[in-house]
Amino acid sequence: MNRTDKLIALLEQNADLYEQLMAAVEEENLAIQRCDMPRTGELVKEKEKLSGQLKTVDAARKTLLAEIASSIGENADTLTIDQLADRAENRPVRARMMTVREKLLKYAADIREKNEFNRRLIGRAMNTIKETLRFSNALIGGNGDTYSNGKRVEGKMPSGMVVTRSY
Repeated sequence: MNRTDKLIALLEQNADLYEQLMAAVEEENLAIQRCDMPRTGELVKEKEKLSGQLKTVDAARKTLLAEIASSIGENADTLTIDQLADRAENRPVRARMMTVREKLLKYAADIREKNEFNRRLIGRAMNTIKETLRFSNALIGGNGDTYSNGKRVEGKMPSGMVVTRSY
């Protein structure tokens, strides 16, 4: 297998991992909407595992791309799939490169969009929780107490703090 075929294989593996990551991000979105925190936690771990695999494949891709770039007198940091496809001598190789390029671009954009949506969804949920706690405190009179590293902080409620009320 020549270096170009190896590169295409790595890019296809990269695209497959992105596809799996996209599925995990979409499932995470549903878990967040259902307030299924255990499943959300599992999916975060799955995304981290896939991200690790992507880093491994990406490192191999960069090494191979550096070899290819060196052999054709190009800079590996600026060499693109488009440029490599233009240099490909046969149409099937060029077509495979462009197909995998389109897949990668699509998955990257979709994942970015879904992750941003999930981030906003979690932020809104946190705001709802804070407002609910403020409302509850107003009903029972006074501010709740929050605790941070064993220190008592009257009336402040940073995210992630345990809130209690003494009577």
